[in-house]
Parts: sequence; structure tokens; C-alpha cells
Amino acid sequence: MKETGYNSDYFKAVWPRWWSEESSSDPTAQAELRFSIARRLGLSPRSLLAHKVEFIWDDKVQFKGLRINSEFENKALVALGRSIARLLIRGVNHDSGSHIFDLSSMDIRKLILDEQQCVNLENLLALYWSLSIPVIQTNLLPLGTKGMDAMVVTESGRFVVILARQSTTSASLAYILAHELGHIKCRHLEEIPIYVDVDTHKDLDEIEREANCFALELLTGNREIEFDENTYPNNADTLAKAVRKVGYEERIEPGTLALCYGYYTGRWAIATSAVKLLYENEDCSANKINSLALQQLDTSNLSVESLSYLKRVMNYTS
Repeated sequence: MKETGYNSDYFKAVWPRWWSEESSSDPTAQAELRFSIARRLGLSPRSLLAHKVEFIWDDKVQFKGLRINSEFENKALVALGRSIARLLIRGVNHDSGSHIFDLSSMDIRKLILDEQQCVNLENLLALYWSLSIPVIQTNLLPLGTKGMDAMVVTESGRFVVILARQSTTSASLAYILAHELGHIKCRHLEEIPIYVDVDTHKDLDEIEREANCFALELLTGNREIEFDENTYPNNADTLAKAVRKVGYEERIEPGTLALCYGYYTGRWAIATSAVKLLYENEDCSANKINSLALQQLDTSNLSVESLSYLKRVMNYTS
């Protein structure tokens, strides 16, 4: 299997914890090992005997901005999404995801602002879970695929979001989540069961523009934000102070405004430095997102081994 190019860390994650030296001489244990690994890699069990990789899922996938080097890499990423989504959906007992289709971005914003100062990562995660849409974060991609922001997977008519961007600030992750919610709300997954995003800030086509408009309106209350060229902040400290003031007045997360500044002006060096200043004391580790996931999941519906696998994929440490 290593010859196929699978990332060694990912391969370690899918390897069952129950395996031992004693198991290697037990034909029943060997058979269970093959089935266990095959399920997690989305492979036909005979692949592990015939030395020829055969994927059991061959879904149509929409890749936006991600350079996939081969059909094998495509299918491996699909298998990752499918195997994780099936486990996560099993851990959510109810389905409220269809409620999203009844709400506009401004409806959702109003619901959040009725109780919160602004729309941010914390209350977006709460929104996702209230809609029975699981969200986890992972850095374990099967072939070390780089550059992916997130993946939305449909499974049995339900949705799962897998974050892959290892951002150090909540504002960046909040934008990605708002963008992926836009794909779900705008029904971009009705005919394509898996949607993979790379740079969620870029308007690559009409579908991405629609998701970006949804995200921006949800986060800021506006579909566009204008900046006066005559008053551009010329350093990160000035920008950080400006977005704090405007953010409080307009009930917008300051980091979101700083990211918008970078996008609309192209001054990303100033924008990213300002974001770092705004969140220099923030804990935005994947553990924070994944610990919430484990709190929300009904783990009684998952086997001990399945839960262990999920934790390894999430790189979760309690």
C-alpha cells in the first residue's frame, strides 16, 4: 500500500489499534485487518490481497482550485471524505440540516445577532451542530494533498464539513465555514456529492461567487465592502485599531474586516499582520474544534475502534 503513495501518517491512522504481533498468525484477525483497513481507505477488500487498488466509491467530485495530479489522488480524497462522513453521520441522531434551505444569509445573521455581538467561529460552529451538520478539522490527508481549505460531503442526504486549513486565527476559519454553508444553502451539492475548496476567497466561477456572497453577507451584513482609497491604513497596527472600532460599531468580527481589507485592496501583508495582532492571544487549535465535535457526537453509536479512528484522523488529544 505504501507504494501507492499514501501518506505514512494517514496510513498509521487507519491501522486498527487492536492489531498485535500475536494477531499476525491468526487467519481470522488477518481477514478482519484487511476489511478494517479497506473500509477506512474506501477500497475493495480484495485490493489488499491482489496488490491492485480498487476503490468502492467513484463519486463525481467538484474540485475548486485544487490541483489533483491523478485519478488515484482524486479517488483517495473521495474515499477519505466518504469514510469519515459515514462515521460522523452515525454519531448524529437527528437531522435538522434541511432547515438551512428555509433561511437566507441575513436570516441566519439576525438569529445569531439576537444573542451575540457578531458572527464568529464559535457561533458558526454552534449553528452547524444545531443543524445536525458535523464539522471536524484534520491535517491527515491520504496522499499529503496540500492547499485544501475544506471539503463538504453529502451522505444519505445529509452534510458533513471537513476542514483541512490549519489556520492560526478564528476569523479565517469562520470565513471558510460561512463559505461552505453557502455551498450547502445554494444547493451546489445536489448533483455533486463531494465539493472540495482550496482558496475560498477567490471568485473562480459563478458557484464560488455565490458562496462568497453568502459568506460575506452572513459575516458582515453586506454583499460587498468598500474601502476608501484615500484613507487606506499604511501599517498593521493602524488597520487593527480601525477594524476593532468599525467592527464593534457594525457588529462585525474585526478579523473578518481585516481579511476583507486584504482581499479588496490586495494589501495582504498588512492585512495578515493585522489579523495576527488581533488574535495574538487566541487558542485556535484544531483541538478546540474537534473537542466540540466529540462533545456533540453520540459516541454510543460508534464502536470503540471507530471512535479511536476518528480521534486519530482529528489528531485529537484530550
